Amino acid sequence: MSDILKVFTLELFENYVESFLLRDGELYLPVRQVAEALGLTFSPQLRRMKRDPVIGPTLRKVNPPPPEGESSWGGRRSAVVVFPLRYLPGWLMGVEVSRLEPELRERVLAYKREIAQLGWIAFQERFLPPEVREWMTTPG
Repeated sequence: MSDILKVFTLELFENYVESFLLRDGELYLPVRQVAEALGLTFSPQLRRMKRDPVIGPTLRKVNPPPPEGESSWGGRRSAVVVFPLRYLPGWLMGVEVSRLEPELRERVLAYKREIAQLGWIAFQERFLPPEVREWMTTPG
């Protein structure tokens, strides 16, 4: 029995990638498709993810169903390595923008800035005392 409950197509960096809703209730992305959407080489990105103590343990292999409209005759598609969509922001923070095509660089930098801002907001709410947060948001 397949772990995949449903396949969705997501737009990511102006490319379409498959995503898989698995039995654990998480939405997963294929590492290869995400790397290639950024113009990055799959193998080094997979190695980097495997080394990461947070993302590495979440990597899984799944056997996607054949594309819609295609017969499954001839066997299944090759297994693909996937990771949870919720770890995409963390992975993106480690992408070296100098390795990206110029047209993607600014977009990924914008994502990184947004990720950092959201992380800062969460950090403040969790770790800073209310009086410090209030002082930081009071003008002049």
